[in-house]
Amino acid sequence: MPVNIKPWHITILLFVILIPVALSINFMQNDEWVHYLTVSNFLSKNFTLYPIIGSTFYTQGLMATIFSRIFTVKSLPVLTLIVSVGNFYIFSRIISLYTAKRSVIILLSLLFFLNPLHIYSTFGFMTENYLVFFCLLSLYFFLKFNHKERKKDFHLALLFTVLAFFVKQNAILLALSFGIYLMVIKKWKYALSCVFTILILLVFYQFVFPQTQTMQEIKGIHLDNFSHATSTYSIIFTSLIYLMAFVGPLALILILRSVKSLKQGVVLITISVVITVLLTHLLNLSFTARGEFPYFQNIAERSGFYANSINGLKYSFAGNFVFYQILDIFSKLSVGFLVTYLIFNPKGLINPLLIFILINALSLNLNQSYRTIYDRYLLLSFPMLICFFAYSIKLPLKQFEKILIGGFVLFLLFLNYQFVADFILNNRYVWARSKELTESGVAPNKINPSHAWRMLYPNPKDPKTDEHDYTYIFSYNKDDEDLQNMGYKTSETKKISYPLSFFIDPYIYLYER
Repeated sequence: MPVNIKPWHITILLFVILIPVALSINFMQNDEWVHYLTVSNFLSKNFTLYPIIGSTFYTQGLMATIFSRIFTVKSLPVLTLIVSVGNFYIFSRIISLYTAKRSVIILLSLLFFLNPLHIYSTFGFMTENYLVFFCLLSLYFFLKFNHKERKKDFHLALLFTVLAFFVKQNAILLALSFGIYLMVIKKWKYALSCVFTILILLVFYQFVFPQTQTMQEIKGIHLDNFSHATSTYSIIFTSLIYLMAFVGPLALILILRSVKSLKQGVVLITISVVITVLLTHLLNLSFTARGEFPYFQNIAERSGFYANSINGLKYSFAGNFVFYQILDIFSKLSVGFLVTYLIFNPKGLINPLLIFILINALSLNLNQSYRTIYDRYLLLSFPMLICFFAYSIKLPLKQFEKILIGGFVLFLLFLNYQFVADFILNNRYVWARSKELTESGVAPNKINPSHAWRMLYPNPKDPKTDEHDYTYIFSYNKDDEDLQNMGYKTSETKKISYPLSFFIDPYIYLYER
């Protein structure tokens, strides 16, 4: 990589390349519909959160309100893109704390930026990338403090943690991981500051913050869940498998760096394989959302981004089953490599990054309805894990290691191109077509294009038939028997096509009755 290319050059390049995509978004997806409505309220000086919002949201909402006053609410995907490329730059500054090699900084920053969960949240107005933005700022200043012990850096770390908390509540786990780490290394004064910050936030949230109905329904820490050792273990292990799927080469590099001779290499690899087999044997997949990789549901589905939004079984790509089986095995072995490394290097456990990853995984088990754990809850653990490897590997990287990571980055680039193009074209079509139908006189709640549309325009079930009374339904299913039995007929077929698409029979069908 040329010496004159700097991280901020890549930051600008990413923005320039992706801005046309952000500007092309004419739809809402997942749960962001309620975020748009809330910002519209903020613009009208009504700062009440919608009852269905479960995140604290105010930091993100106020940023969006200022941005929307200058531009429009419809332009919020551009703000999200700015925040997302900002994540790339901030993360590059964090990696620069471990090495001055620009090529390594850029490679590892791209490894994070191109994570499918991060890429998905780059397009739209979801909460995750805003949370990551402030948490990365907090992490950057905390790591600077940990290196130079300047009070200013520590206070800035806590400030950005507070701002992150008012994007989403689980940012408090970052302050908790800082506090635990500072206790372990016996920096009691700073550890108490973390504890004090946590207590202030919890008291404020409990007694002052205007909690929504959703917050009141889900509040409470269900410590009794930890009495189910199998579920706790399974959630932690599957979380690590998922994390390793997108940073796996770093685990391989770490174990190879630990090898001093061929004999030692054989021993370490053998131990890693044995540990992987044992960990997998103890895994009980009945405690996860699904029984196969990627285990958690919602965003990175086996057939693309947020495949369950539109009705029907989504089309996929050739070799889908084999691809995910290989990725699953690769990820489990990577977990085995990591555990082996920590067994022989137990001091590696004393690390705020690893502490956060463990706490974040454990926090998933605090939710009593752990079967609804979403993959996006793990996004914040990815930069932490990459930083942990950057610290443990002792950067810079060797030429072979850079080629290995570079190849993996190219793989992520290709996969994300496929998933993003397919996802955006799908949603652009169903939303544009639905708007055409409404302009022709069809009531919005008589159309079923996607999850966000259904939430915006509710269509309650008929108490007599226990069915929704839709006139139009979009579906991935060709000749859907269930819909046909309900009187629907195919009125339109749309092929989702773009250059180099690897999907087989990528069609969406519009049913009418």
